[in-house]
Amino acid sequence: MDARNRKTTTSGDGSDHDPLTPNESASGLKPIARLTNDDRIGRIVPTADYSTDIEYYSLFARTFIRAHYNFCASKMTVARGGKSLALDFMFRESEEWMGKAIDWANRFEFQKIPMQCETVSVSITIPLAGRLVSLINDYDQLYIATSGATFRGSITNTERDRTLLNASSKVMAIHTICVPDSECYDVGGSLLATTQQ
Repeated sequence: MDARNRKTTTSGDGSDHDPLTPNESASGLKPIARLTNDDRIGRIVPTADYSTDIEYYSLFARTFIRAHYNFCASKMTVARGGKSLALDFMFRESEEWMGKAIDWANRFEFQKIPMQCETVSVSITIPLAGRLVSLINDYDQLYIATSGATFRGSITNTERDRTLLNASSKVMAIHTICVPDSECYDVGGSLLATTQQ
């Protein structure tokens, strides 16, 4: 059971709001009614212009998509110079780590757990945004694999939690790089000392 993404036509104006009370859903996760930073991503000029449906299984993926995806996509679209280099480096590191972690998790015997996903459509404004979607999908694949292995007793709850914590940090590292503006990075992709706290 892999978390997959599908290209669709761009639709929706994001005018609905996320209700404060949880909705009933088969997955147990509250469906995403609205992503934050809709206005920010709506103001940028994309280098790519399509949307994709993300199927998400984990609470982390849901939270990241709703709270951080549009922010990261908009900041990546306007990233230049050293910041673009820093993002590419972090994506390579995170993607490599996720691939190894998924291979590790798939070595264990697992119990297939019935899981249902929720789906949300997001805008892809730049190829890096597509890489972020893939990284979120990788997190969910790891979530599914480690959950099944833990249920079977192949790994402990502690091992699962530690693995998922490390995986979430790899996704959040992209968000961290997105926060400073492009001029805060030198040509080599390092954050300038004057901007570090």
